[in-house]
Amino acid sequence: MLLSHYLNDAYINKVIEIIDNIYTDDYYARMGAAWALATIAAKYPQKCQSYLISKNINMDKKTITKAKQKMMESYRVSEGFKDLIRNKEI
Repeated sequence: MLLSHYLNDAYINKVIEIIDNIYTDDYYARMGAAWALATIAAKYPQKCQSYLISKNINMDKKTITKAKQKMMESYRVSEGFKDLIRNKEI
């Protein structure tokens, strides 16, 4: 629902806040959050970069790692953004 209807300029900050505050051990919920973050990286790279370098991330490490993997596999994420991930800047 978030990706289909709310991934736009008006709601992008709220979408990031929502996926950042998902607390679950459910594999598919975490995969959904990772997929959402990878989609945000493609559509709003600056917002995603700011989120990933911030010190106030609530998302667990496994989900962030999976999101970064999805970003690296994506054709929609820029090579510049992928370079930041490769160099561990984000």
